[in-house]
Amino acid sequence: MRLLRTIRIIQWFVLSYDDCPLNKSTLSRWLERYSELAGVPRIDGRGLRQSNASYLIAELGADVLTVSHRLGHIKHQ
Repeated sequence: MRLLRTIRIIQWFVLSYDDCPLNKSTLSRWLERYSELAGVPRIDGRGLRQSNASYLIAELGADVLTVSHRLGHIKHQ
């Protein structure tokens, strides 16, 4: 039973080395390193999430409800 709960939880971690959630500082270091390499302004995790949502809606024509679900929002209004 515990294994089933673990499997259900693991499926939600997109960025992971070992099927466990990343530490906030790890993501921050990644974003800092790769933004510097790319020569673009640094963005934090929240900004990356918001930019992705805006891109999906504006450039790819995704509907807001789909994007909201993708972001993990439970209540759709």
